[in-house]
Amino acid sequence: RMRNATDDERRAARSEFRDRVGNMSEDQRRRYFEANREQMMAGMEERMTAFFALPPEEQQRQLDEQIDRMLERRQDRERRSQSGERAERGGRGGAGDGQGRRGGWRNMSETDRDQRRKQRLDRTSAKTRAMFTEYRRLMRERLEARGEAPMGRGGPWGRGRGPGR
Repeated sequence: RMRNATDDERRAARSEFRDRVGNMSEDQRRRYFEANREQMMAGMEERMTAFFALPPEEQQRQLDEQIDRMLERRQDRERRSQSGERAERGGRGGAGDGQGRRGGWRNMSETDRDQRRKQRLDRTSAKTRAMFTEYRRLMRERLEARGEAPMGRGGPWGRGRGPGR
C-alpha cells in the first residue's frame, strides 16, 4: 500500500494513524494492536523475506532509502517539537490516561516488561527473530558507514526506538 506512495502521502498517512491511535485510551490501543498484530507481523515477515532474497547491493540501496526516510521523520519531529505542535497533540501516543501520565514501556514494572518480552517471543518464530536481528545489524552497520548515529538512545529513531517501532 505505502510502498509506492510519495513522501507527502506517507507523511499524511502517518499523521492520520498517529492522530487516530493517539485519541484512543491505553486499553483501546492495546486491543487495536492485539487485533491487528498477526496482519502486521505477516507483512513485516514478508518484507524481511523479500529483503534477504535481494543481492547485497540492492539490500544496501533499500537500507539507504529507509535511513533517508527515518532521518527525514526525525527532522519533522524536531521541527514540530520546536514549534510546539507536539505538545498540543500530547506527544507520542496521545494525551495518555487523562492524568498527565503516558502508558508504555517506561511506565511498566519490570515484571510487566518481562511478561511482554515472553509474549513477544511466543508470538514469533526463531526464523523471524533471526531475520529481524540480522536486519537490525545490517541497518546499524549501514548507519555507521554513513556516519550517522547508531540505533538506540540518541540515534535517528530517538530515545531507544528502532525501525518500525
